[in-house]
Amino acid sequence: MLSKVADNVVDWANSRNVREALFYQRLGENRVLCTLCNHLCKIKDGNRGACGARSNHNGKLYALVYDRVVARGKFAFCLVLSPLA
Repeated sequence: MLSKVADNVVDWANSRNVREALFYQRLGENRVLCTLCNHLCKIKDGNRGACGARSNHNGKLYALVYDRVVARGKFAFCLVLSPLA
């Protein structure tokens, strides 16, 4: 599945659910550090973070669930109350 994600980066540009992520740092050698949560995933090119919602392609981190609900019920309430940093 990861190879399909990496191969379809051209389709991502046309998808409303995929955007370049905001909270990350480039580490060199097409690796990135996702800083959205406390996992602080170091993601190699073509791989996803622990959440499965972020993917690295050529040294850029993409949010795969942009404009989608990713939590509901009591878990959504926890996400709203929990600070990012």
